[in-house]
Amino acid sequence: MSHAPRSLFRRSLAAVFAVLFLCWLFLVARELIDIRVLQVNNGQAENVLWAELALERARDTHADAAQLDQALLALEGMREREWRLKGHRAPFRLLQVLRRDAVLTELLPDLTGRDRVLPQESVPGQDARWLYTEVSDATRELVVRRWQERPGDWHFSLAGLSYYARPLLYGLPLLALPLWLLFRLGFAPLKRIGAQISARSAQDLTPLPATPYGELAPLVNAVNS
Repeated sequence: MSHAPRSLFRRSLAAVFAVLFLCWLFLVARELIDIRVLQVNNGQAENVLWAELALERARDTHADAAQLDQALLALEGMREREWRLKGHRAPFRLLQVLRRDAVLTELLPDLTGRDRVLPQESVPGQDARWLYTEVSDATRELVVRRWQERPGDWHFSLAGLSYYARPLLYGLPLLALPLWLLFRLGFAPLKRIGAQISARSAQDLTPLPATPYGELAPLVNAVNS
């Protein structure tokens, strides 16, 4: 059973599209890395913001442990509402308020059934799984330490995926016609030589006409010799 002859034209066209697709994958990978870095930077900025807000509450309520806890829990409720409005779970956090190195209060996250553990470190900030920040008020001798889980989950959606797929889906059809014409015209001289050879009989020793293309000259010379 004979197989249909392969097309050098289709092979070249497929190679170009394969290279374009690999370039697109590389750019998407770069974008995803940038997104991960941005997630960490935004997470740390949020960590610092809520630590500073906690310090403000502690300035006014640190003299009364009950009031301090109430103020910090109210602040935590605000944070959770903000994340619910975003459609995501609020990142786990650990908060400590200290005065003269004594812990006034501590808010621990509920990690029951989660694959997270509290920071495992001898010095605050050592655990790479948690973002850490520390803010202080030297006048009142207050220190707020705050840990927030490092972003580790991707929040992809169909809309988000389509953002990266659209350039490829729109670009390939626009490139298809120019590339098809480019290769069609580029392979036309070779195709004509093939047609001339196929049209000749075995007894026809007439030399092929000279070609102006340097790449095809060795082929024509080999046939003519």
